[in-house]
Amino acid sequence: MNFRYTRHAIMRMTDRDFSTAEVEEAVIKGIIIREYPDDKPNPSALAVNIGTNGPLHVVYSISRAASESVCFIVTVYRPDPKEWNATFTKRRKKI
Repeated sequence: MNFRYTRHAIMRMTDRDFSTAEVEEAVIKGIIIREYPDDKPNPSALAVNIGTNGPLHVVYSISRAASESVCFIVTVYRPDPKEWNATFTKRRKKI
């Protein structure tokens, strides 16, 4: 799979010191915790992966229009433990 990064994702990765290897591992090995089927131009998903540097959320979209799949990385961030459950798969309810 080929990975491409949006300008926004590159900015977030630079600001937060995420490597491409860490982000791509989250897509390949991560668990999809939310899907956005109506996103355009392609459906997208939110995945979580607990890597060596801690939990990472990645929003990405896969285009299958070309002969080879392309994964577009939309944004990346470390989930806040105060806002997410212990596995970082569900948001905590606001009080």
